[in-house]
Amino acid sequence: MHEGADRVRTDLGEFDVFDWGDDVITLRGAESGRYLTVTGEGTLAVTATPADPARPAWVRFKALHPERAGVSVFRIACSGSSDGRVEVWLTHPGDGKSPLASVCVPCTGGRYEWTETSAPVPLPPDADEVYLALHGPVRLDWFRL
Repeated sequence: MHEGADRVRTDLGEFDVFDWGDDVITLRGAESGRYLTVTGEGTLAVTATPADPARPAWVRFKALHPERAGVSVFRIACSGSSDGRVEVWLTHPGDGKSPLASVCVPCTGGRYEWTETSAPVPLPPDADEVYLALHGPVRLDWFRL
């Protein structure tokens, strides 16, 4: 565990909790090492990057807000020499089905050189969870459905 972090155990697993002040809290999965940041504005920032760019990383979001814009916006960065991709799934990625949407992530020149891109994501009205699959050297800061 990282010095200064508290460890919490939930039904979703164990997390290291970092409280940065100003209503910003970061959770790090004890096993996966994935980071989730929640701000006081209710924004969830996912700083997830595939550990092996040849294999996608994924993160699941539950309890989606019922009001949706129809066009999703992603704030992302891609630091590799090739582009990456973000896919939106209703089920676990790679279960034999196809993603709802796939968004190309152009190389931005650095892992913190963020850009925003958007794509239509046809979420069913009753969808209450989605999976995002990150392919290549992609970092996801936040997204909005």
